Amino acid sequence: MFDRLGWGGGTGTKAAALVVVGALTVVGGVTGFDLIMRLQTVITVVTGVLTLVYVGLVADHVHTGAVTAIPDGSAQEFVGALVFMMTGFGLGWVNAAAGLPCYSAALRLGPAWSAGRPSARASPRCC
Repeated sequence: MFDRLGWGGGTGTKAAALVVVGALTVVGGVTGFDLIMRLQTVITVVTGVLTLVYVGLVADHVHTGAVTAIPDGSAQEFVGALVFMMTGFGLGWVNAAAGLPCYSAALRLGPAWSAGRPSARASPRCC
């Protein structure tokens, strides 16, 4: 994509992406659940907006005759595609909420919890 935009797309771009993703992962893991959920919201909204922009840009290139000529899929194929689509739009993040008790304990206990040395006051509801 960066090549087509004229921004390059070689090793430098890949290295920069690696650094950014690595930094976001470390910062999110260290700061806890609140930041993770904020990032999840931003990622979901940005992904949704970019998807709509993309659909708008390519809609005139879709040949509806070719699309309607494709045979219908089975119910299993439909369900599989639906699950894949919902996950792509961030609905799969719902499972992340199950970790809230653990992250809540981490916020109360501070760095000792994050370093893998939980205090004796650990929450009984923590996983």
